[in-house]
Amino acid sequence: MINFGGGGICNFQCCYCIASAKNKPKLQNGLDFVQVFSAYNQAGMLSEDIHVQFNSGEIGVHPKRAEMFHALGDATVSVLTNSSVYVPEIAEKLRYGDAIVNTSLDAGTRGTFRRVKGTDAWERVCDNLRRYAAIRKSSIVLKYIFLPGINDTPAEIDGFLQICKETAGAVQLSSEIYHPERITGATRRAFQYMRESLEQEGILYRISAGAFSDRK
Repeated sequence: MINFGGGGICNFQCCYCIASAKNKPKLQNGLDFVQVFSAYNQAGMLSEDIHVQFNSGEIGVHPKRAEMFHALGDATVSVLTNSSVYVPEIAEKLRYGDAIVNTSLDAGTRGTFRRVKGTDAWERVCDNLRRYAAIRKSSIVLKYIFLPGINDTPAEIDGFLQICKETAGAVQLSSEIYHPERITGATRRAFQYMRESLEQEGILYRISAGAFSDRK
């Protein structure tokens, strides 16, 4: 697994993000992704067995996005994306089974999504997820970070589950890892309700390491 942080470029301001909303990192200097991977590709060193992960930033708004995907050749890619931008390069990878799309939705309604993400893009994100799912639903992972007092209600979970049924091959559940002390009884009940609902719908899910680790 090769991780690429993308310089922290992002068009969202998530309430749990450790990057300052007022000082989002700019494109960082260092190794040139396109140059390095183009060299690997030309040398025949990239195949579907090579797994590259785009994280820490939004690849959809990266100025070198098209060049980066071209440089990857046949390598498999995991994309941590907010899905606010439909990326043709991701769609192409999905068609060949060489991509996994992971989107942290963290809400089931437009209002809560706006509160968590700092932008009103609920409909656009859901529409883009449907477009990706139409290509290869099994490669779409939706994430839900439980935020006490914000998205830990049955209504939010029910809305999230509806999107999951339409677009997700699997679900990832997490708590707010930087502030575990904020977890409440209501949050734990919501977590349990989510698990039971996913199992009832037959949707695969996994729990992030450390999430609700002291649950009883």
